[in-house]
Amino acid sequence: MKKSIIGIAIILVTIITVYFTTDLFKPPIEVYYYKAQREDLPIIISASGYISFNNKVDIYPKFSSTLLDIRVKQGQRVKKGDILATLDTKEIESQIKNLELMLELVKTQELLSSRGNILGNFLGMQTNNSSNNSMSFESIRGLLEIYYNNLKEMLQEKYLKSPIDGIVVSVNAEKGQKVSPNTSSSSTNLLNLGSLSNFSSLLGMIGGSTTNSIMTIVDISSINAVVRVDETNVMKIKEGQKADVKVDALGDKWWEGYVKSVSFSPSIGKDGTYAYEVRIGVPTLGDKVKEGMSVSCNIYVGVKKNALVIPLSAIEFKEGKTYAYIINDNHAIEKEVTLGDILGDKIEVLKGIKEGDFIILSPPKNLKNKSKVRGITYENN
Repeated sequence: MKKSIIGIAIILVTIITVYFTTDLFKPPIEVYYYKAQREDLPIIISASGYISFNNKVDIYPKFSSTLLDIRVKQGQRVKKGDILATLDTKEIESQIKNLELMLELVKTQELLSSRGNILGNFLGMQTNNSSNNSMSFESIRGLLEIYYNNLKEMLQEKYLKSPIDGIVVSVNAEKGQKVSPNTSSSSTNLLNLGSLSNFSSLLGMIGGSTTNSIMTIVDISSINAVVRVDETNVMKIKEGQKADVKVDALGDKWWEGYVKSVSFSPSIGKDGTYAYEVRIGVPTLGDKVKEGMSVSCNIYVGVKKNALVIPLSAIEFKEGKTYAYIINDNHAIEKEVTLGDILGDKIEVLKGIKEGDFIILSPPKNLKNKSKVRGITYENN
C-alpha cells in the first residue's frame, strides 16, 4: 500500500515538473509571421542634416528714406515684380526741382558769358576765364545733369519690388522707420559734386551704411535639405536621384525631393568625422519650414533585383550575431542569418533562411527556440 502511494506521488511530481519546465502543456505563443520571398526593392541610403535656403534675397532700399508702408507680411507668397513697400521720396522730388532751376540758370549764364555771375558766386565756382583750378560752366552743367538723371532714376525706386518669385520669410522693419542702403551706391561722378557744398545733403541720401534688411524673400524652389554621407556611400549618389525628406518639426510625413548636388571634397562635422555634403531639393516644402530645421533623408540610389528579404523587425542580435525565428510544425526555430543590404523597412537575407519560410515578426520576449507557437497572420499573404 505504501509503495503504491509513493509511486503515485512520484508520478504527480514528474507531471508537475514536466508541465512547468517544458512547453508540452503550455498554450502556444501567438505570433505574427511573414513569408520570406524575393522582390525587386529600392536601395536606400539614409542620412540626416538640416534645411537650407539656397536662393535668399535681402531687400534694401537704393537710398536712405522713411518707409511709408509695408504691403506684405511674413509667410506671404510673392511674385517677381510685386510691390513690397513704399519709400518717402519728398526730399528727392524737392531736390529735382532745385536742380531743374539750377540747370536753367547755368544755361542762361553760359549765354551771358559774363564774369562775377550770380550762379558762380552761389556755387563757389569760377568761370571759363579763371585759374587752372576752376570749373567751367560746361563742367558744372555736366555734373548737374548727371546728378539730375540719377535722382530721376532714384525716384523710380520709390516702390520696392520683389526680384524673385518666393515667400517672405522675415519682415525686419515697420511703417515710419528710417531705412538705408546696404552699401554705398554713389558713383565717382556723383562724389565730385561734394565740392558743391549745397549738395551735401543730397549725397547723404545716396551714400549708404550697413543696416538690417527691410525683409527677406526665399525662392521656394531653392529650399534644400543638406545632409552628410560617408565615403562608402557617396559614390552611389548621383544628381537627379529621387529622395524623400522628413522634417523633425513637421512630424512623420515624408516630402518628395531630388538630389541637386554632391560635393567633391569632404568636410569635417561636429563629431570630428569627415563626410560629403549632399543637397536635396525639396520644393514641395514651400513655406512650411525655417532655415536650420533638422531633417532625415532617404536617397534612392538603385534597385536590388530578386532579393530575398524579410522585415527588419524579424531580426534579433545576440552576442554579435544575427538571428531570426521561422515557424516549423507549429514551433519557433531559431536560425542564425547572414544579412545583406537594408532596403527601407526590410533587409536582404544572404544565408540562413530560404524563400517560402514563415518568419516570426517582432519575437515576444518569452519566445525561445522550439517554443510552441500559433501563427495569426502574415502581412504579405
